This record gives sequence, C-alpha cells and structure tokens, in this order.
Amino acid sequence: MKAIEQTRQALPVAGLALAYRSDVQGFNTWLAGRPVKPETLRKYFAELEQTHRVSTLSRKKSALKKAIAQTRGGALTVAEQAQLTEVFKDIKTGQAESAVHEHEILTRAELSELTESAGAKTSALITALYETAARVSELLSLRLADCTARGESVQCEIRRGKGRKQRTAYMSKKTFETLKTLYAGKTYLIERNGKTLSRHTVATMIKRAGAMIGRPDIHPHTLRHTKASHLLTAGMSLPAVSAYCGHSDPAVTAKFYLHDKPTAEAVLSL
Repeated sequence: MKAIEQTRQALPVAGLALAYRSDVQGFNTWLAGRPVKPETLRKYFAELEQTHRVSTLSRKKSALKKAIAQTRGGALTVAEQAQLTEVFKDIKTGQAESAVHEHEILTRAELSELTESAGAKTSALITALYETAARVSELLSLRLADCTARGESVQCEIRRGKGRKQRTAYMSKKTFETLKTLYAGKTYLIERNGKTLSRHTVATMIKRAGAMIGRPDIHPHTLRHTKASHLLTAGMSLPAVSAYCGHSDPAVTAKFYLHDKPTAEAVLSL
C-alpha cells in the first residue's frame, strides 16, 4: 500500500494535536528503524492489546492514521486515503463500553463543592458547561450574537456542535453575566486576549479544580454527563434530554445513561 509503504521510517509529529504526539513518538521508538508497513502496524497493535485498554488503543490508531496522512505534506491522493482507511479498519482493537458509569457522574454536593473550590473563572466555566450540557468545543465557539436573554435565563444557539447540527441550550442570566465580566469577550462569550480559550486550557483548569476536592478524574465532559444524568433523574423525558444534548437519536442517550448493571455489592453478597 503506497500511502504507508512510501512513508519514511519515523512518522512526523509536527502539526499533530498534543494528545497525539506522545502516541506517535512511542510508535517511532518501537519502530526502531523498520519501515512503516501494514504488517508492521498490525504487529504493533497486537502487542499493545496485551497491556492497553480499548479506549487507549483507539486513540493510538487515530494518532498514527493522522500522522501517516500528513506525510509528504499531507498530499495523499484520494485512492491513497481510501487505502489508508482500509488498512486501519482491518486493525481490530475491540469496542469500548459506551455506558457512563455512576462514578463518572457528579452528585449535586460534589458539583457544589467543585464550583466553590475553584477560582472564579474556572467556576464560571464549570457552571456554564453544566447548565448547557455543551461539549467544551461548543461552549468555546459560542458567540455573543448567539445568546439572547429571556428573563432570568439566556438562550444559546449552539451552531457548531457535533455533526454541525444547531440546537438550543440555556444558561442562567447570572452565569452569562459572570462570564461576560470575567472574560470580557468581544465576539465570543469566552475569550482571553482577543482569542478563544483552547480546549486543553479549559481541561487543565477543570482538572485542577477536581483535584482540589479529591476528584482528579474530572474533565469538561464530566459536566455534560452530569447534566444529562440529573435531567433524566429529575424526570425529563428521554427524547427531551436527547434533544438538549444534541444526540442524533434518543437511543444514543439511552445507551449512555440508561443501563441496569449489577453493583459489586450485589454480586458479592450472593
């Protein structure tokens, strides 16, 4: 396969997202001067399967595919891109469990403790992510022109969500005004020195806040999961929660949040 066989021995990391760079560097170390071929990739992932989780393997596949696609300046032909897709499709890494577990959802007490422990800017971001159930990229892309005050709430038109679908989200007027004051955005609601914050910056801010309350596992998506779970627990219908979260189908919402699994206590008590 030319797109891979013509690839130089070490894959490039320049231009890759930070999360992908260490994956590619690890592969280059393992490669030890061997050519990058389909059989080499299969052997690499076969070895990783013995020690890595499915989610990690999936990320590594994405990183290597991206790195190979960027060789020769990213000038792969349509045929080579199709071949590259087929090679990686043939590398099976299993399927990660999609359900969100109870320990991944913040209780209302934990949410309150998190916002109280965090700095003012981080606390406002946490509250906005929770109220809107937005993906972090969606919140960071929210323009002031997309926000309309409706009494004590603000209607937010999220236009850059997954799949480019538009949906309506809400945040309290208090949260909105706090963000406007703290970030002083001119175009976007959340800006710093005239530029939107990066996803990495927001994730770091929230992770630090989580560590302060003994929850270093918290990340921006935790707030989205928490809001969806709280809405369902409060009695909002599955289709309504699905629409609010911007899922393609209520079945997706059900797969994530509605699952009846045995607890360790129940299993071990028998």
